[in-house]
Amino acid sequence: MRVSKSMAVVLAPCGVRVVTLLPGWVSTRMVDYSGLIEVDESVSGMTKVIADIDRYEPGSFVAFDGRIVPY
Repeated sequence: MRVSKSMAVVLAPCGVRVVTLLPGWVSTRMVDYSGLIEVDESVSGMTKVIADIDRYEPGSFVAFDGRIVPY
């Protein structure tokens, strides 16, 4: 997380917004399909977060559903 926060500070003057995305516990082969959400839901949510990136503080840790994850 420190890297993301540092990147957010360094890149802000260039107009680049930085957040860290948490995809969630996604049902994939890697976790033997034991995930709580499907790939489509995770990707759709992360796409929305990216589209609304200006509403998040630079360097934030944001879950696929738009919730801020404290760290």
